[in-house]
Amino acid sequence: MFHILSNAFNWRKKTQWLTLFVCGSFLIGCSSVPQAPLHSVEWQSHQQQLTDLSYYTLSGKMAYIGADDRQSLNFYWKRTPANTQLTLTTFLGQTALDLTFTNMGAKVVTYDGRTFTHPNANMLVKKLTGLSIPVKELSDWVKGMPTNADHYTVSNLNTLATLEKNVTGQDWAIQFDRYRDQISENNVNYVLPSSINMTHDDTRIKLSISKWLINQ
Repeated sequence: MFHILSNAFNWRKKTQWLTLFVCGSFLIGCSSVPQAPLHSVEWQSHQQQLTDLSYYTLSGKMAYIGADDRQSLNFYWKRTPANTQLTLTTFLGQTALDLTFTNMGAKVVTYDGRTFTHPNANMLVKKLTGLSIPVKELSDWVKGMPTNADHYTVSNLNTLATLEKNVTGQDWAIQFDRYRDQISENNVNYVLPSSINMTHDDTRIKLSISKWLINQ
């Protein structure tokens, strides 16, 4: 696991109990927090605002539970019109993944300076880490957008509640558990997700977003 990218998980068997505890506690703790009260939004204008949002960063925790793998990771996500960057680090601060991608393809630079590329960001992450993460689709999902979803539902506050999407043969179900109000640098208010659950077969990914920074 992550053997191509770093030595971050060489100690995995010795600390497997700790990883399981962290992942389990993280998932249970996050799911027990009620959604913060928010004002309702107008669906069409809200989605247009999110479509126009192209300069932002967010960070938080990712819990990954698969059939053969469980990990608790920190994540950092940066979006600009030029590209998107996703960095995953272990709880010891070691970089597990440093991914940059655009609509044209994806690139990973390893801890020892090696570069790996692939036309599809999702497949590159799977190849290098063994983790099934729909990173390309996350560009819209982290904002609460159902872009090209096969099916989606809207909450009573007119925010995205759930969506279903087939991604390269994998059926993903996404649940948006909580949202938050976020003020941009230009003093514009956005309503953005702070907790997202993603499931596919035996895989479950929990994103807990602790910080948003909107640079527009």
